[in-house]
Amino acid sequence: MDRLAFLISEGIRNLVRHKLTATTTVISLVLNLTVLSVLFLIGVNSHQLIEYLRSKYKIEVFFDSDLEEGRLPDIKAQIDAIPGVRSSTIITKEDAKRIFHDQFGEDVESMLGYNPLPASCVVNVVRETQKPVYPEAIIRQIKTIDGVDDISYQGRLISRIERAYLMGVKGEIAIAMVILLIIIIIMSGTIRLSAYARQDLMHSLQLIGASKWFIKIPFMIESLLISLTAALIAFGITVGVVQWGNSYLSRYRIEVNLDPNLLPALLIVGIIVGVISAQRAVSRFLRS
Repeated sequence: MDRLAFLISEGIRNLVRHKLTATTTVISLVLNLTVLSVLFLIGVNSHQLIEYLRSKYKIEVFFDSDLEEGRLPDIKAQIDAIPGVRSSTIITKEDAKRIFHDQFGEDVESMLGYNPLPASCVVNVVRETQKPVYPEAIIRQIKTIDGVDDISYQGRLISRIERAYLMGVKGEIAIAMVILLIIIIIMSGTIRLSAYARQDLMHSLQLIGASKWFIKIPFMIESLLISLTAALIAFGITVGVVQWGNSYLSRYRIEVNLDPNLLPALLIVGIIVGVISAQRAVSRFLRS
């Protein structure tokens, strides 16, 4: 317990000794982590948007005009079993006649003497998935079902939406990786300065038998205090910006959702960055 208290106190002392450098580092990390937070929220909210758009994807399946109505439940079951299908709704010939009447105010059966409208099925694809949704595979399987006459869907529009979303996700990941690299470089530089100022003490501790981890831990604590402080400040700034932005966006019935996983994600990033940075910075000063 005394050893742990010593290590923690040494980490805090390191921070106090280099408070100007630490403050500059915290400011730099806050800026980078705030950008990372914004990217995180863009990713979360864009996924919610793409899920909404996917809920509007419709595949319309038209059946043979002479198809027996008793076969419709069986065909629906076959369609529902296809991977990627979320749900399907059967529209019988009578339903189609009623829809025609509601839209055009005419009774098609009275006009023509018979009902030419075929039975059909509206198929909804899955929407809660991280992978792009392309209905072509679903359509190929639907076409193999006996009784299917024709299929209509917005293929070109869906492909464009999914490609744009995929490119956006890849772009966000690339930017996030660059920001993480910048954060690690900044933190490593700060801890390296602290280690340089105490390298004689580090070598003395090694001579009396102290392990490398015993020497590294105070610097890791210093690094963690800096990164976690920056993460908390970045979270506070992000929350403020989101609330301020929503006060204006509400006029247009638009709202940016603040994901509850943002703070845990920032703290995890802070811990990982702190450990990696201290490890990289101090290792070079320790004799093998």
